[in-house]
Amino acid sequence: MPAEAVPDAEPSDAAPPPVPPPEISDSAQAGSPPAEAEEGNHEPPAPVDSVPRPRGSTASVDARDQPDNSGGLRESLDNFGKDEQEQSATASSGTDQSWSQESETADLQPDDYRTQVIRGSAAIGDRAVAIQLNLRGGRQITALKFHRDAAWIDEAELTFVAPNDFATLRTALESNRMLYLRGAAGTGRRRLAEILLGRVVGSDKVAGIEVPARDVSLSTLAGEQGLLLKGHGTVLELSAPGVVSNAILATFAGMAREADAWLIVLDDRTGTPDPALSPYEVHTEAPEAGQVFRRHLLAELKRRARCVGGCTRCDARCRPAFVDECLTKSAVQLQLEADPRPASAADLARALADWDRTDDDLDRALATIRVRVREHAARLVKGLDVSNDVRDPQAAPRRQAVQIAYAAYDGHPLSDIFDVGQQLLEILWVVQRSAESPTRVLFDAGIEAMLKVTDQSVIVRVDAGEHPRRARFVDSRMSFDILDVVWHDFDGVRVPLLFWLNQLVQSGRPGIRRRAAYIAGWLATHDFDELWRILIRPWARSDKGTVRQAAAWAVDILAYDGRWLDAVRGRVREWARVDNAQLHDSAARSYGTQLGAAFVTETLADLRMLAGRDDLNGSASVAVAMQFLYTVAPDETRKTLVAWNGERTYRIRVHAARSLILLARLAGRPPKDGWPLLLSDLASTDDGRLLDDLWRAALSDPTTALRAWESLRSWLQAADADEELQEVVVSLGARILRRPLATRGRFYLKRWKRESESASRLLALPWPDPPGGAATPESPGDPK
Repeated sequence: MPAEAVPDAEPSDAAPPPVPPPEISDSAQAGSPPAEAEEGNHEPPAPVDSVPRPRGSTASVDARDQPDNSGGLRESLDNFGKDEQEQSATASSGTDQSWSQESETADLQPDDYRTQVIRGSAAIGDRAVAIQLNLRGGRQITALKFHRDAAWIDEAELTFVAPNDFATLRTALESNRMLYLRGAAGTGRRRLAEILLGRVVGSDKVAGIEVPARDVSLSTLAGEQGLLLKGHGTVLELSAPGVVSNAILATFAGMAREADAWLIVLDDRTGTPDPALSPYEVHTEAPEAGQVFRRHLLAELKRRARCVGGCTRCDARCRPAFVDECLTKSAVQLQLEADPRPASAADLARALADWDRTDDDLDRALATIRVRVREHAARLVKGLDVSNDVRDPQAAPRRQAVQIAYAAYDGHPLSDIFDVGQQLLEILWVVQRSAESPTRVLFDAGIEAMLKVTDQSVIVRVDAGEHPRRARFVDSRMSFDILDVVWHDFDGVRVPLLFWLNQLVQSGRPGIRRRAAYIAGWLATHDFDELWRILIRPWARSDKGTVRQAAAWAVDILAYDGRWLDAVRGRVREWARVDNAQLHDSAARSYGTQLGAAFVTETLADLRMLAGRDDLNGSASVAVAMQFLYTVAPDETRKTLVAWNGERTYRIRVHAARSLILLARLAGRPPKDGWPLLLSDLASTDDGRLLDDLWRAALSDPTTALRAWESLRSWLQAADADEELQEVVVSLGARILRRPLATRGRFYLKRWKRESESASRLLALPWPDPPGGAATPESPGDPK
């Protein structure tokens, strides 16, 4: 049986023998589960496969991790994606043992690429959750629900440009309880709706519901109970509102009054106002671009605390003059006229926030504007600005390999880009020439030659003082635009691109593998079925834990796109229910992502089912998912763990103990950021003793004891610097270190007392039930 794997039989309830436990060595520490992502990073860390490597290793993976290309790269490419169905039908072998093995992803840093994907694909933000609406007739649909907190609304107010009829719109909302707001995409209609509601109901009571399904119309939802939250304002947006009548709008107004709520329905259809929809229908146009630019630039200068007037002590009075100067520039005016949308004016403001008042720097700033980014991307990939493609047969694949590698790994060390780019070049060369191994290296023409455009705009920047050196696009969205051009404009590159991503996931280092999975998830938002069939599902069925984690990372990205959330949910639920150990593990990993956050109650139920499966006995995936879910829904997750600890099935209790150990590592939120998160959350409740039995179970079970004692040690050390925390931790220790844990507890405390005042204080307390009757740690016969 692997170290610390869950045995099938129940352990003895007898007290552990009073023999000192083994020394907690560095090697034991290295067996910690895959949850040591950088503090604050809520991305699910990846449990490892069956081939552990030294922590921190950046060397190339060994040959046994390399995909089998014995038949040649050409043959592998020809067969890629064609045998997926046959592979899927093959019974899986082996089970995940990630709890007892070292995580090679413990040193992964947060990846900005994920944040950029989320910002680009989900306007509703990171706090969205999926809800199930039960409609008349028994139909159930999925919708995305989000809540804007006061800080978000207050920030939005700084840059909001109110339309001339704003006061009229507010009066209409207050009197009718409902508005039907029409405006073209890009006019800022959602922001207008949220600010209107914030002014009417308060900045902390603005919510929204988005229905992705195109077969759900306003008439479908009219009269549905429970849609609106009492005392709140809700923005309702449907993908296809359907036919709208005054009767339908009046029904929604009645629903709002009955719920003591306010509602704004959004519609992107334009056209002449319909008098029959009065008094509910209102139209909005995009605010004047110059005003939007002014508000955003002032807000950006304030955010950066930038003085633009050389003031001795800046009081921000210099900033309006700087904005006026920007608006006098003909290039700025031309840009605002060319693309007057609010989002584009905001982009322009951000680009000019660092302007140094020189013409050269103005050109540099304007080169990053969104309206030009995809044009640059298309010219780069299509080679419209180079002339040597005909003379040099390797020029086109080399150039495209560089561009795609930079787009996919923007922000990564240059060494990573060289490595993945060379692999892509070999693939593209085989596709173009049906021959392997191009003779020239990838970058021998120079990076600048590969990433230049006609007007010599600077699109990549490198900080020479940064180590390791990294290249970043000046406009981070260039990364997505290049990949978009490659995917949609070059059909012949699709299969090679997917083959490349698969190679990187199969054999790449952790950071390389994660980024490849994120790109697969992003591409799946464009072609869901193809990516799921060729990459994501085969990854989920892999015998390697690192590859299964890639499937979960791709699911994480997909779950932020409302169009695919329900489809992903259904397929992952299927993974959890089929007779396949690898898919069970992949389902648990996927639940530790935004998918689980969107369906917390359902996810916890599925994780309980998976925790009862014997094929996850050695896996950390359930515990890692519970750790992530706690950051999203702490109360519900904590109560679930307590319930698991009372289960009759032993393996479920062990998964609860493992989850506690991972949760014990999380730091609290301000103002108690020096506390363990579990304790800071319980400090303001009456449930201070809620985790006592869970702690006792983790400390006494042979499969979790070693790490549980180390977690308790960390809490005692953290308490040394905070008197209030010390009271809480010492009180906890006095409650949980009762028989049969008293003897072992004293043993550990005696070892820790020299390094921890809290441990020493706990050891000095009277022990309630030591062997042989009442005594203190200093009683005769008690080992010193």
